[in-house]
Amino acid sequence: MAHRSTRALAAILAFVAPLTAQQTWIVDRAAGPDHDFTSLTAAIAAASSGDTIVMRSGSYVEGVIDVAIGVSIIGTGQVTLELNGGLAPTPGILVHDLGPQESFTIRNVDLGGLFAIPELRADRCDGTVAVHNASGLLGQLGVPEAMSLQFEDCAQVHVQGVFIRDNGVLSFNNSRGTVSSSVLEGDLGSAFALNDSDVTIDSCTITSGFGLFTLSAPLLVNGGTARISRSAVTVNDPNAMISAIDTAGSGTVFLDPTTTLTPGAGFPPVGTSLTVIQGELPTLFVNSGATTLDLSLQASVGQLFVTLLSFQSSVLPLPWGDLWVNADAHIALHVGSLIQRVDSLQLQTVGLPPGLTAVVQTVLFDGDFSLSNGTAVIFP
Repeated sequence: MAHRSTRALAAILAFVAPLTAQQTWIVDRAAGPDHDFTSLTAAIAAASSGDTIVMRSGSYVEGVIDVAIGVSIIGTGQVTLELNGGLAPTPGILVHDLGPQESFTIRNVDLGGLFAIPELRADRCDGTVAVHNASGLLGQLGVPEAMSLQFEDCAQVHVQGVFIRDNGVLSFNNSRGTVSSSVLEGDLGSAFALNDSDVTIDSCTITSGFGLFTLSAPLLVNGGTARISRSAVTVNDPNAMISAIDTAGSGTVFLDPTTTLTPGAGFPPVGTSLTVIQGELPTLFVNSGATTLDLSLQASVGQLFVTLLSFQSSVLPLPWGDLWVNADAHIALHVGSLIQRVDSLQLQTVGLPPGLTAVVQTVLFDGDFSLSNGTAVIFP
């Protein structure tokens, strides 16, 4: 049975207190009461690292958005960025050169464009990059469309609750991260591509193809490692001559028993050039609501565990893996032992400032140490 800290909320609030002095900027396209700017571009130009930008509901026509500092962008209501005047170049949002103690986060903001796929790209980021609750949407028309997310040379990426469709793609290049609770639907090509990256995939639906047109596997692993739990990877056309997971070279795929793979008829679930390891994977899913923080840990029965949270994170190599929480400044949210594969916890989080970003990770012990994936929390 899990033992839970009754002082967790008090500890969080005490830990957060010195962080609340950062500036919060209000962006309102309609220039409503108490707004600071009518565009995101202007708000970013004024912001300093650690600030929060709250965007009120509306469709914002923006140019190319260049971000070289750690900021949190939080949408309230329905917020859509129509990039480059609606033309949506590649990339529409470029996040780059973040330091190891900086974080860029964006939550509840959809991306739109008329003549090209809107894209958020992060390059050369040693800090945290988190994208939560986003999809492609033509803001003025309200029509779903494609969207792409690309991460290049990023140390710690967190993607949660995104919807990528049509010819959009989620790609990791020489990066590490977690993708959870997302729907990735490819049309002609793959919806998800890993290149020399280490990524945990949890509670996702990944598909490719429509009708007779299926040209690529839903998930490509070209070097590096994919760890997949509680997910479904499906080739939509049962007659397609394609595996559910494939590669143009080599790589490693860890498969938890909770994952299902559906290839084309007669094809192996995983391409033969990939190394496949099957077994129980420790995975952590965390979701923050308006007043609660929900945690779901899946690991082997009988394991002792402690789930840690920190507000400034760095990737620290340890003998049993990479610790993503701050080893010198963290709190224990959840301590115990697993009597079943999944253990859940809900904490009340009233009073936390919007845009606050934390990293949560579980350390497990069953004769040896191991680590779950790290996952980011963006408080609304």
